[in-house]
Amino acid sequence: MQSLCGIGEFSFRGPIRGVTNGSQAKPGEVGEYYLNQQEFPFTATQQVLTVRAGMLTAGDWECVATVWADVLTTGISFQLATPVPEGIMTGMGGAIIETQGSGFDPEDVVVHSQPSAAFLKALTPFDFTVRTNPSPGPAGNFFIAFQARRMR
Repeated sequence: MQSLCGIGEFSFRGPIRGVTNGSQAKPGEVGEYYLNQQEFPFTATQQVLTVRAGMLTAGDWECVATVWADVLTTGISFQLATPVPEGIMTGMGGAIIETQGSGFDPEDVVVHSQPSAAFLKALTPFDFTVRTNPSPGPAGNFFIAFQARRMR
């Protein structure tokens, strides 16, 4: 289609499908929100686990992961398991350093990954490698919350 203002050719892709009234967008529409939260046990010694935090359908997404534990630990770190799926722009990692003896309440120690854009061509798993208690510490449970918002 030729531009009427002489700038060049362009094509219409149709209106962006989404909502503008603050309601939840339908699956596949701009603004769709995904949240998956899970709980996993960990031991008092160093442990490496791979956990599936969520699955996203094809599209462009903004994603973040959050990790916390129900006890003060000698540390928890996490990042996307390798190989990182195609289209995800960062490793979405984070770490909680040793919190034993800190005086913190366990619920106060929460770490968020850096946000990541994800340009996905197909249904994609978000698997994270989680390392707990780099030195001996208490056993407990850690929680991972994976959140995403469809951008287009």
